Amino acid sequence: MLADVFFVMDGFNKPAIIFNHGFKGFKDWGIWDLVAEAFAKEGFVFIKFNQSHNGTTPDNPTEFSDLEAFGHNTYSRELYDLDQMLKWVEGNSNLPTDLIDRSRINLIGHSRGGATAILKAGSNGKVRKLATWSSFKDIGERYSGPEFGNWENDKKVEILNGRTGQQMPQYYEIWEDYKANESAFDIQSALSKLSIPVMIAHGTEDPTVLFKDALDLKSANKDAHLYLVPNADHVYGGSHPYKSEELPAYAQQLVRETASFLKS
Repeated sequence: MLADVFFVMDGFNKPAIIFNHGFKGFKDWGIWDLVAEAFAKEGFVFIKFNQSHNGTTPDNPTEFSDLEAFGHNTYSRELYDLDQMLKWVEGNSNLPTDLIDRSRINLIGHSRGGATAILKAGSNGKVRKLATWSSFKDIGERYSGPEFGNWENDKKVEILNGRTGQQMPQYYEIWEDYKANESAFDIQSALSKLSIPVMIAHGTEDPTVLFKDALDLKSANKDAHLYLVPNADHVYGGSHPYKSEELPAYAQQLVRETASFLKS
């Protein structure tokens, strides 16, 4: 797994953020570098990484050149990847140890990455705070569409990537993994049991994951901080490729609110 570490070399001990990308996502997508730079300026060590089965490769980290790996990705694998990143931040001597406060490790997850971040935060005592961006509330619901109707027999479903035009496979083992761990993969139940501070952010015009999911997640954890970004879409004004040197206004709002939450 490739990872990027963003920080300002100012001599101050800083809390860390591990950023978990979403479905059909990767660490260098669109605005994520600008997001990382913004959090570094806010006084964090920001770490973003490519999941092991996200479809990219170390030699080609911005293209889906390994569709077989993508097709065999499961939630168990993503949770394992996130666990490895937590251990890496906690114990890697190559990181700027004099700048990272290893007792203050926070998670931010976007979309599907938010769902797995919720599940991981509940099973890892090292996570101090959690922020989800555009997360969905239920894994099973994501596979309820008609395209999955004959999944068990065909063993594979292909999902169109509208940006690249690729047909991206999803093998039936993904569903088998979910059903074998259905209780452990209950996002709302895991969220309800969290004792750490949680922020739930969502754009009100998100066409990919409706903002009602954010309201339902909030209902699962009454103490969570709900932040709805008016008129924002699933990626808060971002796109890939993203040519501007400034974050979109919606993403700027999101970074400010999240940084404030993590600092409070």
